[in-house]
Amino acid sequence: MKILHLGKLCPSNEGGIELFSYDLLEYLNSKGVKADLLCFGSETKKNSYKGFDYFSCKMNIKLNSAPISIDYVRKFREIINVYDIIHVHSPNPLAELLSLFVPKNKKVIVHWHSDIVKQKITYQFYKPIQQAFLKRADKIICTSPQYLETSK
Repeated sequence: MKILHLGKLCPSNEGGIELFSYDLLEYLNSKGVKADLLCFGSETKKNSYKGFDYFSCKMNIKLNSAPISIDYVRKFREIINVYDIIHVHSPNPLAELLSLFVPKNKKVIVHWHSDIVKQKITYQFYKPIQQAFLKRADKIICTSPQYLETSK
């Protein structure tokens, strides 16, 4: 089984979502599950970190805290067929949008780390895409009981 995690920042960034996903990737690979990371960085390259491979894609702009990268889209299209499962660490608008184009024979797992709360105006435009993404998901994993109970 091969899993592609769609994350935000590349190693060795130490945000909460990043640290969680790095630990998960390290653990999965130590147990024989091939798990790689597609993420945003300062340049486009493939690298390794703590037992897993990651594809760093140069960020072109950041729009309301959401990274945008042409290389992220290109790399996703290039490697998607290698993987059985796509695991999206959300919120990540570009990754969520790309997940709508994952072939139906592949599973999509969402790891719900946080609601989008600060970008209230732009979120109203993005919300239909996010809802379609969540409907496409085969599984949604919430990081806390509060998100499970309160996230719309």
